[in-house]
Amino acid sequence: MYDLLIIGAGPGGIALGVEAEAAGVPADRILLLEKSPQHSWTIRSLYPEAKPVTANYKGIDAVCEGIMCLSDTTREETITYLDRAIQEAGLRVEYEREVQKIEPVETGDGPLFKVYSGAEVFTSKLVVIAIGIFGRPNKPSYSIPRELKNRIHFDINSIHGNGEKILVVGGGDSAGEFFQFLVQRGNTVSLSYRRASFSKMNRINEESVLALHQREKAEILWSTNIREIQVSGNGKPLVIFEESEYGPREYDRIVYALGGSTPQNFLTASGIEFVGGAPLIDESGESNIPGLFVTGDLAAGKRGGSIAAAFNASRSTMGAICENYLECQLQPLVPPPVPEINNPARLHGPVEFTNGTYIGNLVLQVSGRGRSRLRHLQDSRFLLLYLYHGNWCRECRNFFTGITEMRREFDEELQIIAVSTNSYGDARELIKEHRLWFPVAYDADENLAEYIPFFMNHERGCFEPAFFILDENSHVLHVTLISSAGAKPDMLSLLKTARSLKNHLLKK
Repeated sequence: MYDLLIIGAGPGGIALGVEAEAAGVPADRILLLEKSPQHSWTIRSLYPEAKPVTANYKGIDAVCEGIMCLSDTTREETITYLDRAIQEAGLRVEYEREVQKIEPVETGDGPLFKVYSGAEVFTSKLVVIAIGIFGRPNKPSYSIPRELKNRIHFDINSIHGNGEKILVVGGGDSAGEFFQFLVQRGNTVSLSYRRASFSKMNRINEESVLALHQREKAEILWSTNIREIQVSGNGKPLVIFEESEYGPREYDRIVYALGGSTPQNFLTASGIEFVGGAPLIDESGESNIPGLFVTGDLAAGKRGGSIAAAFNASRSTMGAICENYLECQLQPLVPPPVPEINNPARLHGPVEFTNGTYIGNLVLQVSGRGRSRLRHLQDSRFLLLYLYHGNWCRECRNFFTGITEMRREFDEELQIIAVSTNSYGDARELIKEHRLWFPVAYDADENLAEYIPFFMNHERGCFEPAFFILDENSHVLHVTLISSAGAKPDMLSLLKTARSLKNHLLKK
């Protein structure tokens, strides 16, 4: 007997388990059943390795409302975050457990359900379905010859080679991301889309795909429809388009990115009613059957939902569960603190900046190394990021003098990266003068303000140099500014702050 049984161990299901345990439901009274061999299988199987997992999904700002919160990260960082959430909450997840049926049991004393998975039958007071909409990718209407089964793909994680001629079919974000990933791998890539322009792709993906097409790095076959797939004389896919001007085209592989279908049959068999193609649920995700909830992408409907939205929906569901069914109480949330800034400087720039902001995607031009993202430069648990104007800035140069004097202490405690906020100065001269042992970089693409806003000191009429302490996942933990003209930064105080943050996180 369980208090709460969750079907699906994706972001929504995991977040619900975390919220339940934090609200006071014992971890051994919570069970997650996942049909795949690992949690978050959609992310693992459909997301390319380099795909960013964005909090801002389809232009919708993600505001965290629950315990779990995710900013822009990579696929691997997202999986690691979810791994840690399962472990820290002590959640029990049984893998390769596909659920065939959910059966309400009449008790006269609140809801009760039997959940059938193979030969096993689980009993729980409440059931939450969090299986997402991409449990089964959509397939084309035309048939695909069996001889081509190893050359037809519905994700790209099974494609490991390069130098191949590959056709991607689709026009949404997955198609765009597959397209970019395969080009980066050194393949010759075409994208077949049935319309004359993209309508479902987010702005970033659309701009990247169009840029590759315009630079002739890859091609887009606009307004194309595939009539059939044949086997070529080389044993490869031969694509026959409805549009005769394209003629038959041979490819090494075809990758379909046609979306996924809502598992309506499973929900209907469980007794959940549908209206307009979406399950009939209230704001908390509770269906027409008391005690049976739906959360995550299924609750978001055809428009789809982000990981952050799934986290938030799980908190809403848990709130209703605590209020109406179980003896529990939602854990109050403590908002992240605003960075500690003790001088007249004020935030300046378009970015809303608070502790916890993710800046790992910042692209830097590193002296002697070339271009790199910040997260790829980081190789330690804690990082000190120093933003300075240039060699002409006296306060900025004082930092390099101070850090050189305390090299041993900082070398042991913190990795350091220095970044110039403008084009003044010569990094090689700076490195040679102070014998610097850490990377010195430029904001070559002028994209720094997209990730880190500047701090303006109106009393002095200039921007302030700043120190940022980052955790292992490139999230900001602390901000300190140089507070007065000609002042030498207090390196010892900065080091003590880093140690304090490090000890706090290690204990946590």
